[in-house]
Amino acid sequence: MLPQRKGLMSVEIKVNSLKAIHPGRGLLRAEGTVVKAGSRIGFTTGVVIDGSGEPVATVSSTLLVFDVSWPLLRR
Repeated sequence: MLPQRKGLMSVEIKVNSLKAIHPGRGLLRAEGTVVKAGSRIGFTTGVVIDGSGEPVATVSSTLLVFDVSWPLLRR
């Protein structure tokens, strides 16, 4: 969870499709992990799992952590 007055912006998002998703394979479930939550940059990973428990995709992201009062947001 972010501290008050902090925001996130995606710097990079990478999605790897491991297999096709077809109707009838059940609900998809996504699980994510914060690998590192620094004061300026964060790293996350995740996996999408089908109804049979098989992974169908992986994801990773790099995030910029910024103050909500950052000048670019005041425009």
